[in-house]
Formats: sequence, C-alpha cells, structure tokens
Amino acid sequence: NFLQKTGFLAMSVDSFIRLKDVSLTFPIVGRRIREVVTTEAAATGMAGISRKVKSVTSVKALHDVSFQLEPGDRMALVGRNGAGKTTLLKVISGIYPPTTGTVETQGKISTLFQMGMGMQPSATGYRNIFLQGLVHGYTKKQIREMVDDVAEFTELGKFLNLPVNTYSQGMALRLNFAIATSLRPDILIMDEWLSAGDATFRNKAAERMNKVFERAGIAILASHNSRLLRRVCNKALWLDSGHIMGFGPTKPLLAQMDKYYKRETQNEMEDDEFDD
Repeated sequence: NFLQKTGFLAMSVDSFIRLKDVSLTFPIVGRRIREVVTTEAAATGMAGISRKVKSVTSVKALHDVSFQLEPGDRMALVGRNGAGKTTLLKVISGIYPPTTGTVETQGKISTLFQMGMGMQPSATGYRNIFLQGLVHGYTKKQIREMVDDVAEFTELGKFLNLPVNTYSQGMALRLNFAIATSLRPDILIMDEWLSAGDATFRNKAAERMNKVFERAGIAILASHNSRLLRRVCNKALWLDSGHIMGFGPTKPLLAQMDKYYKRETQNEMEDDEFDD
C-alpha cells in the first residue's frame, strides 16, 4: 500500500491551525436605475436623463471566529445548511482571505471539499496525478508510487490516458479523491461531498478516509453524519449563520446542538399553531 510504504501520512508534530476574530464579508454588486434631471433638461422640457449606477451591498458570512487546533486534533465542523461551514473551510485553506482577523496555519494542506479543484481539465488523468505530486514536492520515484496507488483505487484503467474534461462526474470524483488522499496531509480538510458516488465507491472511500484520518497531523470534516463524526473526531465546532455556537469535545457538543435545534423546531411549530 502506497500510504503505508511511503509513510507520507505520518503525523506532523509541527502542524497547527489558529484563527483569531476571523470575519468574512462578501460584497454583492448590483445595478439600479436613477433618474437624473439636469439643468439643461429642465430648461428644454426634456424628460430626466437616466443613467446606471452601481449599488453595493454586502453579506457577512463569518463573525469573529476564533479557535485553535494542534497535532492530533480531528475536528467536526457542524451546523445547518448555510451556516458557513464551506466558507470557513475555504478561509482556513487560504482560498478566501478574511476581511478581518488572522488565520495562521503550519503544514501542508490537502483539501477535499471542491471536486476537481486544482485539476487541469485538458490534461490526462495520469498527467494530473503527476502535476499534483510536483506541487506537493514529491520526487519522481514517489510520484510513480503515487500513480500506482491512485490507478488501483480509482479503477479507471485506460481512462487515465484521457483528458479529465471527458470524464463523468463520478469518474472525476474518484480521481480527485484518490489523488488528495495519496498526498501527505499535515492538515486534511474534508467536506461531505465524499458521500457522493455509488455504494461501492462510498465504502472504499470510507475505508481510505479512516486511514487518512488516523495519520494526518490535523483533520477537519464538515458533515451532517453525526454517527461518523462521533467516531472519528475528538473536537467539534458548531456554526450557525457564521457565528460560533460552541466549540469543544465532539459528543457533548453534538448533543447540545441537537437539543438546541429540536427546541427551536418545537417553538416554531407552537408559533404556527398560535397563528392559526
């Protein structure tokens, strides 16, 4: 096995993630029509002259998020859809710079939250494996071993000789997942698209994910699968509308979150009955 043979996934004692007062605001640029009546138009009796002006509003996706992870931590990132989980993953990964606050990370980051990110669509599957190996500083010998591992896991066979833009979504998912989990993740960041694919792939992916989680320096998994999170994560961060609602040991925090949302749902049902 490539992962065991190379020892690439051995825990990094130096990896860390530190966020302090991180906020992220997305500007939303729209257009509106404003009627402008000039002096000349008024004098000649002309109608107002319309011109387009930009109207800029913004949405705050994260609010003063602070937490710290050290080697050995496996953090569950939880919350309802739209809570800001994927946005936070992208901030940690360096894709989105924070509007305010600081993000510090140390260690190589492997991300599994956007299928095909970093892939070259016009390049073959084999070429993409090679390029990803180069980006992560592997030697040619290590890349060759990585190629064998990825080819075996994906079972794509001759399709690895074809450009990635000819792949189905499922094929691209297999390739991206196999490459990312063959890399050396001092910090591993995963989103729940991993549940995609057929049953056979999900079973293979779950087995491989377990191995990666065991050997990564730090791992973050955003998911709604409470059973999985309780099994593989020692910490949890609960987001709601971009705010931290809780951070701590996984089992009690998930229990707290479930209780909170059940109570909120019950209150909404009672309000609906009152309105009727």
